[in-house]
Amino acid sequence: MSINVLYLTNKNKLSKNEITNFIASKGDNVFITCNKNLNKIIKEKKIKFIVSDRYRFKIKKNVILKFKKNIINLHHSYLPFSRGWQPIFWTVYDTRPLGVSIHYVSSEIDSGDIIVQKKINYKNNNSLNELYIKVRTELNKLFKKNWISIKKNKNKSKKNKIFKGTIHFRKEDFIVKKVTNKKGWKTLVSDVKEYKKNSLSSNK
Repeated sequence: MSINVLYLTNKNKLSKNEITNFIASKGDNVFITCNKNLNKIIKEKKIKFIVSDRYRFKIKKNVILKFKKNIINLHHSYLPFSRGWQPIFWTVYDTRPLGVSIHYVSSEIDSGDIIVQKKINYKNNNSLNELYIKVRTELNKLFKKNWISIKKNKNKSKKNKIFKGTIHFRKEDFIVKKVTNKKGWKTLVSDVKEYKKNSLSSNK
């Protein structure tokens, strides 16, 4: 039986992609939006499931309560590490495990129970862009492997132990910009680590 799925993303990802194409290939109807207010489209399109992927807004509590385990987020980190803004950059900067996670949406940022996740290996000579490609590739695979069981609520989730993890916010973007100023997302993992080492040394 097909369901109507709302895919939340940002303006740069509004066209159909690997995730939305896969959902449609399984017989479900996909509606894509980057709008902040979701109530109208949820009502008009009779949405039954929500997939958030690189969405820039905090989802309102009334939507979360309505959908419960029918609202998930695809996150570019190995939770509970690197919750929030620019997770791939902060994973490297904080020397945390690189990975991907699919989790239920809760009222706190990237804090819902974890459905599935996977660690990803990387090297110092990888660029941030290469890490992004690795992350997206593995996240797409993880989603495809688990989508049917997720939408049927057949997965066993685990607690997202946020007290053991890390979180970063958009207001910290000045650090990201300083580190990537010269090379952009071609900045190497080693460059990020060197910047942090130097900044720690200068603060002593």
